[in-house]
Amino acid sequence: MRELYVYGINGLAPITVVTRLTGCKGISPKELFILYFVSPICGSAFGNILMTSPKPAQKVTSLDDKSILLSGKTLRDQLVEMTDTMFNDRYMLIDVRKPHEYEGGHIKHAINIYQKDQTVKYLYERDCFNIRKFRIPIFYSETKTRALLMLQAVRKADRGRNMSRYAFLDYPEQYVLDGGYKEFYTSFNAERDLCEPNLYVPRQQG
Repeated sequence: MRELYVYGINGLAPITVVTRLTGCKGISPKELFILYFVSPICGSAFGNILMTSPKPAQKVTSLDDKSILLSGKTLRDQLVEMTDTMFNDRYMLIDVRKPHEYEGGHIKHAINIYQKDQTVKYLYERDCFNIRKFRIPIFYSETKTRALLMLQAVRKADRGRNMSRYAFLDYPEQYVLDGGYKEFYTSFNAERDLCEPNLYVPRQQG
């Protein structure tokens, strides 16, 4: 058995713990989940059994794969509708541009990591991994090319770490901001609290 955390960008409700029964025959492609909810009052465990078709990990086979692209409007709506704590508990917004681009203007809550090995190191940092693995990485660059390459590098590292239990992934859900910071800034810079500072420095400058 293994434990998974299953809230995501598609609006699924947070579930405290999901214990997945493996080794069962005759239920593919559907899988059996037992959902345990712990009562905050008495600490008792309640189990509900259901049949469900879990969302498979994204297959990142092409830089044109639409399934990994997140629209600027969707990200904008999440930033506006969620509190800062809620957003940062659910997502990791990673700006993969060079530092001078990031410092010249970036999306609210974004951290700046532009080297592939450093991004993988951050996601798997020993002291924080058990918290970060429950958050959904969203990568963005000026347009989207660098972010797509970063996502591919992270997925490759994830596959490598989990070779013995294919197709399990530590980060099964990841996204790239379609259009990148350039398009996001152009569309939403009038909402001044979404970009910090509310500016855009093109890649060729600095």
